[in-house]
Amino acid sequence: MQNYKDVIRKYILEISPQGNNSNDILENDTNIIEELGIDSINMITLVVKIEEMLGLEIPDEALIMENFSTINKICEQIKIIVNKSEEV
Repeated sequence: MQNYKDVIRKYILEISPQGNNSNDILENDTNIIEELGIDSINMITLVVKIEEMLGLEIPDEALIMENFSTINKICEQIKIIVNKSEEV
């Protein structure tokens, strides 16, 4: 899961309105919405990048800003989605 966190961190820095200045404050539990100014448009970009990276689709019911507010929460969602896809 650490590899996912590193890639997600990179994606967040790419889309953050603060750019690489965000690197100093971006931790796994940093609220990217409140502290980095990630808005819904940035979030859509992030979700698309994650879907492309994993080769899967994040279900609509999981697309809640709170589910993607920190790197840790994003990884939790990835884990849930991957586990569900393995059950099928």
